[in-house]
Amino acid sequence: MNKLRNPFRMRASEKIESDANFLRIYSPLSLDIFLPYQKESRLWEYVTYIHSSPGGGKTSLMRIFEPSVLNAIFNSKSSYSEISSRLKQLDVINERVNVLGVYLLCSRTFQLLEDVNLQPIHRNRLFFSLLNSRLILTTLKNILILKGKRFPEGLEEIIYKFQDTHNNFIGLKLPCTGRELYDWAAKYEETIFTALDSLIPIRQTIIPGHNGLFAFSAMQPEFFTINNAPICDRFLFMLDDAHKLSTEQRNAIKSELIESRGRFTLFISERIEALNTSSNIDYVNRNERDFQYINLEDFFRLGKGKKVDLLLTSVGEKRAELSSDNVSTFKGNLSDILNEERYKDHYIKSINNSLHYFSHVTTLVTRFNEWFEYAESLSKDYNYKEYAIILKQIEIMVYRNLRNSQLDFPLSIEELNSKIDTVKKAAEYFISRDYGIPYYYSFNSVVKISSYNIEQFLAFSSYLFERMLSNNLLGNTTLLSPEEQEKIITGIVKKRWEDLHNSIPYSSLIMTFLSNLGVYFFQENKQLNAPYNAGVNGFGIIDQNWYRKDTYESLVNIISTCVVYNLLEVVPTSQGAKGQLWNVYYLNRWLCVYFKLPLEYGNWRPKKPIELMKLI
Repeated sequence: MNKLRNPFRMRASEKIESDANFLRIYSPLSLDIFLPYQKESRLWEYVTYIHSSPGGGKTSLMRIFEPSVLNAIFNSKSSYSEISSRLKQLDVINERVNVLGVYLLCSRTFQLLEDVNLQPIHRNRLFFSLLNSRLILTTLKNILILKGKRFPEGLEEIIYKFQDTHNNFIGLKLPCTGRELYDWAAKYEETIFTALDSLIPIRQTIIPGHNGLFAFSAMQPEFFTINNAPICDRFLFMLDDAHKLSTEQRNAIKSELIESRGRFTLFISERIEALNTSSNIDYVNRNERDFQYINLEDFFRLGKGKKVDLLLTSVGEKRAELSSDNVSTFKGNLSDILNEERYKDHYIKSINNSLHYFSHVTTLVTRFNEWFEYAESLSKDYNYKEYAIILKQIEIMVYRNLRNSQLDFPLSIEELNSKIDTVKKAAEYFISRDYGIPYYYSFNSVVKISSYNIEQFLAFSSYLFERMLSNNLLGNTTLLSPEEQEKIITGIVKKRWEDLHNSIPYSSLIMTFLSNLGVYFFQENKQLNAPYNAGVNGFGIIDQNWYRKDTYESLVNIISTCVVYNLLEVVPTSQGAKGQLWNVYYLNRWLCVYFKLPLEYGNWRPKKPIELMKLI
């Protein structure tokens, strides 16, 4: 594979033509998403919808199952040992390749059918015909790829035996060769395109249509042989970018799948924008009985950061290794160590302000005197950064206790030490924010800013890696200081915010809403008693049925659009009464940077819909 200067700029997997190139940057940790389903025997012979925001990794997740990719892995197990091991766990590869992946991109062609002047039922027949034809054609081509046969010559070696009890294969004599089946499907496809291109209204032409999606059930391994040998154990159908289909077409697929209840495996990937408004807003009450749903961001979010940290570490290092400019690590070049001497005066100022506050409190009450004496005694045990943070922690604890008027007895050092670590994150955030010390730096911060989205990670990483390359070219260290990192990150964030004007619908309303929301969160995080240690950057809405009320139509449009464009992340959260679930909406982490907020999840504020309406 030819090396690239900045491999982080190589994004969508469908644009990476070579299988070898794709595998060089593919992280096997992505496949962990399927392991729980395999363990519970729910991976195969199920219909699974795979959802994410743009750039969540849906296409890469599917491409690994394509026959050319699986052949490359099978034939070079030692080169792809980690990927091979996980595929073995999924029963995709053992002594042979066990799965034939049939990948179909839901292209613009299907949408063109919506422009045809026909009744919906007849449009659906055309849609089913085209989809069935393409599934059959792709299945046959992929069988040849899997078995290393040339196309189209190898079609003659395929025998298809199927009991056509529903008379779906009109005009085709069964059993037949792969060539005969291919020609039959190709003729259907050609007939549809000829009619679409014709100047004659399509209602005046005779087009044979299909009443259902029979290809999923009819294209199964038990019906095929090649040179009298079986193909593999199972077929996996994959419809990618299903959000590009019309709503009518997506609903037709769902209705057909529910009605047919076939024994086949189907992955359907789509952006969350394909979900209806209520599904985007209300994750708690979403109906998931008929299909399985995997949300890629949710999978990593529920892993509490560990899964995504491992995945993005792998993604970052694999990309860096492909660089042609001898910068072979990404994570290792993001310094997480602050030059404390550079900010000595800042920390000393924080220390002095905390001590001055303690002195002021002693003139009002005496119950904290033991704390203050203890605080002063710590100066000899810590450097000024550590001492500034500890004093800020004590300061927060004082504010908290002052608010409790019932406490008029002395508080022990033991009680202080038992609680002080709970406010350390808040103390670090306060000092960074109030004294101009870098906060958004280190690989861990880049991971958080990615908001569990691979393309967002690559977007930020590409600029950071570009700086590493430039430094290397100039003969400087490739290790980026916290100051360099924060400057680059905040610059990207500023550009992203400005680009919202032209990249989202309702941009003016949404930017006003987010701006006011950001100001509200910033003010909440300025409370000196730090009631939210990790920082508040999310909200839950009081009234579970608010989005069904006409009064809040504009708020529904704004929040739904924010979710679709990955500006707000919906996280079902249990809090309050037993079993009560909230839909909590967190700002995407890059927006937290823009509004100078902490990056942690977990703290949010309940809001009434009418309160949120005032932010528009």
